[in-house]
Amino acid sequence: MKNLHLKGNSLRRLRKFKGLTQKDISSKMKIAQSTYARLESGNMRRWTKYLNELCLILEVEPQFLIEEEVYVLELGDRGIYSNKKAS
Repeated sequence: MKNLHLKGNSLRRLRKFKGLTQKDISSKMKIAQSTYARLESGNMRRWTKYLNELCLILEVEPQFLIEEEVYVLELGDRGIYSNKKAS
């Protein structure tokens, strides 16, 4: 089972490398600075709708901003449970 997440740390580092502020990017995206801050901190559930625009502004491929978490389902004494593994 896989779960995709936005890499907030990569987003923050790339923004700073490009010399941009959160306000700069949020203005280009026409969203509130607080919304962008939530993207960067990883506290936004519906980040996928912003991915394409982020990639265009920051000039990167989507894979650079996405991380994949792999959950392995294991059978134990008490049934099936999920063991989160980093990949």
